[in-house]
Amino acid sequence: MNKNTTEEAFNYLMSRNNLAIIYGVLKKLNVNKNIYYYQDLFQEGVITFVEAYLDYDGEMPKFGAYAYQRIYWRLLDLLRRQSYADKKFSLSSDKKMYKMMKMRPRNILGWSKIARV
Repeated sequence: MNKNTTEEAFNYLMSRNNLAIIYGVLKKLNVNKNIYYYQDLFQEGVITFVEAYLDYDGEMPKFGAYAYQRIYWRLLDLLRRQSYADKKFSLSSDKKMYKMMKMRPRNILGWSKIARV
């Protein structure tokens, strides 16, 4: 393929139901439509499809497999980063909670001495 424009890439995406490639990748990655970041991943898939179209130099019949693989790798990378960030946040929250649980009441409430009964 010669140098293509972004407009040609979007037109190719909309023609011949090429959106099915993106939906197929999302399905393979088990991303449900009810997940709050589904549309974000779909848009990343569209952007990656356009980038793949602009970078592709081979024959068009093989482009579908190339685009599918490139979208799959990109979305998998994003999901891994998100998973890592979620785990990191969860662990830091757990550590803070653990430290608070270990503190004595006088430290939490600011008491210098605990009253004896």
